[in-house]
Amino acid sequence: VIEIDDLGNTGKTSNLVTTRTVPISVTPINDAPVIRVTDSTTPTPVTTDLVVSPDCLVETFQCVETLEDNNFTFSQTNDALLSVNDVDVNETGAFNSTPPNILQVSLSVTHGVLSLTPTSIAALDFTTDGDIGNGTDDVMMTFRGSQAEVNAALVDLEYDPDLHFNDNRGAEALVLTINDLGNTGKPAATSTTRI
Repeated sequence: VIEIDDLGNTGKTSNLVTTRTVPISVTPINDAPVIRVTDSTTPTPVTTDLVVSPDCLVETFQCVETLEDNNFTFSQTNDALLSVNDVDVNETGAFNSTPPNILQVSLSVTHGVLSLTPTSIAALDFTTDGDIGNGTDDVMMTFRGSQAEVNAALVDLEYDPDLHFNDNRGAEALVLTINDLGNTGKPAATSTTRI
């Protein structure tokens, strides 16, 4: 609001006041989703967005280990609970994607398969983006869901390595990509990938 008062500086009348309201439009910016891992080995559990591990020599949360021919569960028990956070996925406005409030997740490995818990699969949509995977024994899967549904699906994500695969036969990594599908703001869609 802008107000100008001439304080009566000229003429026979008292001071004159003019008031105008100037609208300000604040265009939303689409914040990229964040992938997190919770480490419960500290006295107070710590959630970090990213850790660079010199042992892994790649940008990673942390290295996780499993013995040959043994599954690994990404869980709080194993100090590798995965989750995502997108601060603006639930905002509403002219820039929302269709449907709003939905994230797309892609998970892949090279030398094994991934499985979500059966209870989390029912809440997810695997029919978009070319029907990649179904949530059970997949080398790669892509699904959509709300942020709560995605986080529920990532709890107890299981990796089952190929029979007899080990570090002497090559490198393995879980590649996790979160795409906010353009929920709120510009640019349209932003994604985050972590290995």
